[in-house]
Amino acid sequence: MLPALQQVKDIEETQLWHTEDILFDAFLDLCKRFKDQIHPPRDILPIPAHKTEQYPLPAMHIDESSLKGTLKVLDNIITKTLRLSGEGLEKHGVF
Repeated sequence: MLPALQQVKDIEETQLWHTEDILFDAFLDLCKRFKDQIHPPRDILPIPAHKTEQYPLPAMHIDESSLKGTLKVLDNIITKTLRLSGEGLEKHGVF
């Protein structure tokens, strides 16, 4: 599955901005010479301002050295500590 053409253009534009920014940081003479042409990066998908929630986790005596153990830790955090179900997970969004 390939990204859409607009996504490719956005990525290329962002990569070019980062390359120029690195050069301007490394070569201050360039920065002075082109100061009127330096623009801030474009916001493509800005994250809306929201209150961050923090949940202290209890000590867990689970061996995380295997995939099975890691899944047990995630299950413990999501179902027991946060008490989220399928619908709650969908509503919460990204962790």
